[in-house]
Amino acid sequence: MTERFESLLGMAMKAGKIAFGSFQVEGVLKRKKGFLLIVAGDASTTAKYEMWAKDLGIQVLTGGSKVALGRAIGQSPKAVLMIMDKGFAEAIKKTVEQSY
Repeated sequence: MTERFESLLGMAMKAGKIAFGSFQVEGVLKRKKGFLLIVAGDASTTAKYEMWAKDLGIQVLTGGSKVALGRAIGQSPKAVLMIMDKGFAEAIKKTVEQSY
């Protein structure tokens, strides 16, 4: 994860535009909301969220560790994050594309 990626996650968290953890992400998916699902590379049980998001047309990014994702949003380790704002989602996607 790049510094810019972590910074964007932190800003989105402060703005209240991130759902994190299994229960919150599942709730967002049930309501068919959200713009970007981020899954930790070392997460073990996220396949259902990835498939669900893809069925809804929500892009899925995989990378980083649970510890790194949690640290970026000022929380304990998190396996899944859902970006709830289109602007933040686009900025994060652009950052990831530029780093590869």
